Amino acid sequence: MGKSLKIRLACALALALAAGAAWLYFTHETIPAGPALDASRDRVATSLALDAAFTRLGTLRPRSVAEIGDSDFTIGCETLDRGYANFEAYKSYLPPLGIKKLRIQGGWARCEKEKGVFDFAWLDKIVDWSVAHKLEPMICCVFGNPLYADEKAKGLFARIPTEGEAYAAWRRWIDTLAKHYAKRVRYYETWNEPNNVPGNTPEVIATNNIETAEIIRAHRPDAVISGMVLGRRDEYEAILGAYAASGKHKLIDNVSVHLYDLSPEFGVTWLDWAIERANALTPGIKVRQGEAGAVSEMIPRFGFAKWPFTEISQAKWDMRRMLVDHSRGVDSTVFQISDMHYDGVEGTFNNAKGLLRANEAREIIQIKRAYYAVQNVVSVFDRTLQHVATNEMAYVCQDETVWFDEYRTKAKRPVLAFWQWQTRETQLTPKGTLRREKAYPLPSDSCLTRTFYFEGKAPFVDPVWVDLLSGRVYKVPESCQIVHSCGVSFVNIPVYDSPCLLADRASLNIDFAKPQH
Repeated sequence: MGKSLKIRLACALALALAAGAAWLYFTHETIPAGPALDASRDRVATSLALDAAFTRLGTLRPRSVAEIGDSDFTIGCETLDRGYANFEAYKSYLPPLGIKKLRIQGGWARCEKEKGVFDFAWLDKIVDWSVAHKLEPMICCVFGNPLYADEKAKGLFARIPTEGEAYAAWRRWIDTLAKHYAKRVRYYETWNEPNNVPGNTPEVIATNNIETAEIIRAHRPDAVISGMVLGRRDEYEAILGAYAASGKHKLIDNVSVHLYDLSPEFGVTWLDWAIERANALTPGIKVRQGEAGAVSEMIPRFGFAKWPFTEISQAKWDMRRMLVDHSRGVDSTVFQISDMHYDGVEGTFNNAKGLLRANEAREIIQIKRAYYAVQNVVSVFDRTLQHVATNEMAYVCQDETVWFDEYRTKAKRPVLAFWQWQTRETQLTPKGTLRREKAYPLPSDSCLTRTFYFEGKAPFVDPVWVDLLSGRVYKVPESCQIVHSCGVSFVNIPVYDSPCLLADRASLNIDFAKPQH
């Protein structure tokens, strides 16, 4: 081999190694490892203090995706299409959380930066990693593309294209996307929050949803497709009507609505109505809670803007939203896994809805208490736990300020979920008489409990009381369970504005390790 050839080969090898090193640097080494998950008995610090009669036994043991067969929960992995969060930074926290389905925004504008040329490399990394780790990606077919409209077309303010070059390009994009992921992705969602943009009428939204479903099913007949994806509820029935009028509503498997009620329980009346109307107008279509999550600090825009949430109240709200949805048998999406730092057409601010705190570089710097709280909910409420209809409940709570649900395990043992969701305030009228009023407050920072009682048909075998916020498990004293001729009364049971459980010890996965000192 000639000397000049050796020199050229050496240079080429050096360049290749440098390029490889640069690739590693920009894709991995620039993302510092985030904080390690805390598996200790006291991983969530709260001010909760119970009566001394309640003996601490241990802490709920989280279950990863590999340990949970299936559940009705989805975790949000949104805004990656616009770079407001970093999948590489938070992906290692997804399997331990225990939620199997991921909601991802597909990003037409990021995939097609030159007309007719598609680059799915960024999305492939997310999809392939997720599938390899037994997670199920759900791709939301969003947003517009500024190649065919104005700059806002790539964000939340984009209008659905309905004619001309933009409409043809949109159809081409959906077709290319569905073909590209036909063997890897089964779950899809139509255009996100279309009714927040003027011009996206119920008829336009319904047509877009049905055409999206038709194109996807041409490549993946068994696809599961969510329609509507509404940011507001006012067009809900009109879109259902448009689905029905088209004669093609069976192309849509379920309809998604984003429920940012200040009190999740207060909005359950609408959710019950939504389920009834879907059954009446479009038999077979189910309802999903497609996006909702509280913030851990005050934010200037979007859901819960300017409300004084904290890390504790965020965790309480997220759990209450999940369990209210679960009680109605609807899939519930937690928005989202990581904080999002917006710097685009939607504005510039930190959207602190993440279960993980991120800095401006989109690096994970803290695991919030909401992460562990959601992990606790998921570890208990998988699909093996069946909700009991009101008229079939073995236990009854007469206190209307307490949200009370009954579930049963595979072994038919009861699991009771409850929390304080209303406050009662006694006020004087102008005439000096007493007036009782209900209030529906945001969750508080307080972990101060009060007691309540409920009646049942049979005592538990070995009852434990669980605080889902911290995961702490306590033995229920015998004095709280009074067996009598009509059944059993549970008295002096602690409750506060965060979800709690009463269950048999054998029904739960409990870590009985002693506290570390």
